Amino acid sequence: MGRELNGRWVALAIAIGGCSATIKPGATVDVLIASTTSPPVRDGARVFETDRKFVVTIEKGYLTTHAVEIFPCESVSSIVRRWFERDAYAHTVGTPTRLGIPAVESLVATEQLSVGKLYPPLGSYCRIRHSIAAADDDAVALPTDISMVGKSLSIRGFVSHLNGEGRHDLTIESSVAFDVETVIAPMQLRANGEPVVIMLTKSGDHWFDGIEFDSPDEDVERRVLANIQKSLKVRVE
Repeated sequence: MGRELNGRWVALAIAIGGCSATIKPGATVDVLIASTTSPPVRDGARVFETDRKFVVTIEKGYLTTHAVEIFPCESVSSIVRRWFERDAYAHTVGTPTRLGIPAVESLVATEQLSVGKLYPPLGSYCRIRHSIAAADDDAVALPTDISMVGKSLSIRGFVSHLNGEGRHDLTIESSVAFDVETVIAPMQLRANGEPVVIMLTKSGDHWFDGIEFDSPDEDVERRVLANIQKSLKVRVE
């Protein structure tokens, strides 16, 4: 009986060892958010000149990255099937290819923000999804000067005409969620390969374009969100 039991343990150890030998280690991908490239920060604020001859000054501003996901290079049939998928913006569950920890970036910061790390299987990846949605209590870099829980965007500042007249306060708050998907050149993740960094970038030059701030009927929140969405980019380093 003892010999039989020992034999079973040996067989089990061999089986486990054999399985372990076939497991391929995954890669590590750092996800970072770069500070807004333009306009520059001056005296702790960003100043925007719009195409409608307004000057917008952001003194405080925050945007919530809710999730970042990478996708393997796929066939046409997989792309078609993906259009029928529905995304939920509750607390996102992290996976080896999906970073589900929200992070709140300052729109007047000048340094990059580390969001977290992905540990995807080795292979080629051709698409990145950047999701903006409301922050929760566990979000990275929650600010202390403005409550961002339940918000995807918050902006505080003021607006004036280019000649300095008609200055008034500006407050924009939103919980609207949206995705930006970017097709990239195949990102090759190999064992013992070079470290990979996904850098989420944006330019603020046109965030407030097309908006008539003097009009009481102007949907400022919707227009600003649409402009920010257009400005979001991804760079793989």
